[in-house]
Amino acid sequence: MRLASLAVVALCVAGVALAAPQLAFEESPLSAPFGDDGEGTDYGPVEGSYFRAASYDRYTGTGWERTASAGSTDDLEPPPGAAETVRVSYEVQNPVRTLPAPWRPTGYDGPAASAAGGSLEPDRPLQPGERFTVTSRRPVWSEADLRTAGRDYPEGIEQRYTQLPDGTPEELESTAAEVTADADTPYETAVAVNRWLRTEKNYSLTVDRPDDAVATAFATEMDAGYCQYFATTMAAMLRAEGVPARYVTGYTPYEQVGAGEHVVRGKYAHTWVEAYFPGVGWVPFDPTPPAERQDARGLATVEDGEGETDDGGEQAAFRSVVPELALQEGGWRQLDADIEVDGTVAPGETVTVRVRADDGSPVEGAQVRFNGRPVGATDAAGEVDAAVPYDEELRITAHVYEGDGEPPPVAADGGSAGGSSPANSRSLQDLRYAAPETEISGSLTGLSDAVLFRATVEEGAVLRRGSPADEVEAPDPDGGTGEDAGTDRTTGSAGDRAAVRTVPEAVADLSGFERVRLQPAGSERTFDLETTVDVAVEPSDGSHPRDPLEVTATLDGRPVPDATVTAGDESATTDAEGRATIPTPYERPATVVVERGAARGEASVPVQGTLDVTVADDWAAGGPLSVRARVDGRPVPGATVTNGVESVTTDAAGVTTVPAPYRSPGEVTVERGNFSRTVERSVTTGEPSVAVADPVPGREVLVRGAVGDEPIRNAVVAVDGRPVGDTDRFGRGRITLPYNDSVTVAVSRGDVRAERRLDLPTAVHVRTDGRAVPGSSVDVRATTVDGEPVENATVYTDGEALARTDADGRTTVDVPLAAATFDLRVQRGDAAGETRAGHVWVYWVGLLGVLAVVGLAARRRGYLERLPRNPTGLLALLVGALGRLVDGVLADVERTLAVRDAGIGGTTRDADDPTDPAFLVEPAPDNDVYRAWVALAAGLDGTQRTPAAVADRAVEAGLPEEAVAELTDLFREVRYGDADPTEERERRAEAALSRIREATR
Repeated sequence: MRLASLAVVALCVAGVALAAPQLAFEESPLSAPFGDDGEGTDYGPVEGSYFRAASYDRYTGTGWERTASAGSTDDLEPPPGAAETVRVSYEVQNPVRTLPAPWRPTGYDGPAASAAGGSLEPDRPLQPGERFTVTSRRPVWSEADLRTAGRDYPEGIEQRYTQLPDGTPEELESTAAEVTADADTPYETAVAVNRWLRTEKNYSLTVDRPDDAVATAFATEMDAGYCQYFATTMAAMLRAEGVPARYVTGYTPYEQVGAGEHVVRGKYAHTWVEAYFPGVGWVPFDPTPPAERQDARGLATVEDGEGETDDGGEQAAFRSVVPELALQEGGWRQLDADIEVDGTVAPGETVTVRVRADDGSPVEGAQVRFNGRPVGATDAAGEVDAAVPYDEELRITAHVYEGDGEPPPVAADGGSAGGSSPANSRSLQDLRYAAPETEISGSLTGLSDAVLFRATVEEGAVLRRGSPADEVEAPDPDGGTGEDAGTDRTTGSAGDRAAVRTVPEAVADLSGFERVRLQPAGSERTFDLETTVDVAVEPSDGSHPRDPLEVTATLDGRPVPDATVTAGDESATTDAEGRATIPTPYERPATVVVERGAARGEASVPVQGTLDVTVADDWAAGGPLSVRARVDGRPVPGATVTNGVESVTTDAAGVTTVPAPYRSPGEVTVERGNFSRTVERSVTTGEPSVAVADPVPGREVLVRGAVGDEPIRNAVVAVDGRPVGDTDRFGRGRITLPYNDSVTVAVSRGDVRAERRLDLPTAVHVRTDGRAVPGSSVDVRATTVDGEPVENATVYTDGEALARTDADGRTTVDVPLAAATFDLRVQRGDAAGETRAGHVWVYWVGLLGVLAVVGLAARRRGYLERLPRNPTGLLALLVGALGRLVDGVLADVERTLAVRDAGIGGTTRDADDPTDPAFLVEPAPDNDVYRAWVALAAGLDGTQRTPAAVADRAVEAGLPEEAVAELTDLFREVRYGDADPTEERERRAEAALSRIREATR
């Protein structure tokens, strides 16, 4: 029987196992409930720093644009919340025009540069050997910080970073809504989208780019893409859910070669997403599946070679983390050979390099380098063809490989004609130039192994928990060669330590080059190169902004292809004929600059036209002003319009809306480039007003300032003249009111000031728990009229401070031994309340009575002779008798004080006490709330009693405290708070009275 049962169980288990794949296939929800997988951190923010190049705020459907204007690096600001310092120094290895930095850069030291949207960009291309240092303040956050950050976004953030193009298909919003259906906060929304993209989409470099609406197509139609598709889709989906997000480009710190030292290659170019959280700032999320990306691009990862301990394994691990860089430095030797050059030695020209031994015989298989960069290997004739770079000089050397095994492949340089041009990358091909626009490409090809930067972490850490190089050690840059060096370990910045042993240098058999005499340093050929580019621009006599300029770049009469052409914030790239078309910038005059490597030239072109600004004549403070910007009748898109505080950008038609200034006369300024115009008008301030919702001391309340129907935006909120907050774009702010009997709340900006004086309810309801037995203690709780606890209030008795209340308005006080009554007063500021905790004298009278009765009874009945003769026994007898008497007296007092119908007891307050208006029993009006209260108070003798006093006496008499409190609050709301006696309030009052009456039976 038992065997049969086991067999049945086994069959069931097997059936479930076989069915599992099918069940999983059929049960494939678009959005799993948030947090149900226990892996929220796997899809959460990036815990560390990428080398960030640029961010983009405007999504076009096919790419991204950066609308922020460039400013000084002195204006870099830290994040709004807590942050830690990270300082990184960079050495340029190939010509670039970008300045990567950990987010968020706050300081810069290096060649001239500007800042836009928190990103850095050099004013000219950087050349190999140049250095710069960036100091960043990386936001410090916890998951709890992000979960509770809320949605109180600054106006400029929400408006700019939730934008989606007109005509965005509805499928994007519906998909985003379905993916985030279980998310309650912006943080959960971001994690849900991140998880969905990583788990539902595949990574591939081969993609057919859709014609439009890339994010929608990737979310609803495509199965695979690379980082541009993942980042664009996540940013767009977050925007569809109202979460500010932006698209970011830069490099991942995959390749660590020393303690805190990283190599940045072209193929490490990457895109990700930053989401905004109030109080924290921009936080990075990476929706691209990391393992698939590493495999597809051949990126260095620490997992490669893990667990291998033999020499071959260590070399393999080293090569996976440091592909060819260290080997080219340690495994190659420069040859002392004769080097000849055939052809015109000029930038962009292809020349033939011939390497020969001393006897004139050709050297086959030698690696030829131009300015240290490999360009190819010589053939059987000892020759190789290569393009001359756009550098100031050409230094030609030849090298032979002496390392173990086969030599690594020659690193492709990623450029054309010498490979030294910083490409104007509108896609992710190399990202050597942080262009103001970026386009989403089709298939991703031509990713370069060329080293762009060497980055050294001088302070802080780039990598953190979960980063690629967590478990890897780096070679000791100062260590020697040989077996001992292979076991050295290095230390460095926390989080930036790698774990790969250095590869011992081995001298290979150079029989193939025995005709070449090897020396530590071999021969080389050096040529000076012309770097002055001639720039011709048509029309040369001037044009209007945005009119096309035809640019031709030549060097000694030869075209300069693949050069970067810039004019203002516009850019383009020359074709094979050295030509490019670029819009005329909003500069006067316009300077057109052509750059490729060290080659540079420029030309100046007159720019015609006058900036005209049209604004309505009637300006009401805070009201919307429609602004139109034109140059000689042509619209000016992308112009910055400001009223001195708020800034907006004109659309394609040169139109935007900005709030009118709050000062008269007011100014509105329109700027683009060095075209600028300021319009001044008188401003009407209207009738300012301020509203405060439910003003109660100690509670956070909502304040709204307005001028007529328009909110007072970005204004200062003050209480009794002290600034305590600011309003948002809706004129709203949140403040905490002090414990005063009256305050003045003001909202002001410019010439507009609205204020309101508030009379605050300062009655404090004081309740006690426990009997006031001499030498014992009682619990005290203080609340406002609406039941909010009064924190940090002082509890007094007979003018002596006893204790302070905690965050729940509670504390414990000791009952004095010698006192007739125990009266308590609780006060904070102008808010105060009193109660009588009990009659201490009752216990002393009872004690004396007990002693008298016991004495008389003992005398009459001769019990005195029976009393114990020893002190201990006598004391036990007296304590027992006293206890029984006290219990009886207490019960008798409670029955005496209790009123048959209402059960009222306790003390009363002064009828003139202004903190809680007195109540006189009178005929009840026609509502059940009032009638229920009269029924409770009917046992009074006709004198006036405050609601607090009635409630205290009822509770002291043993009536249910919660029912008394609810009826008291309902009565206060209706009688003193102007609340309507709704059916709900009447029902609650009758129920409370029923519970009170039940307790008296």
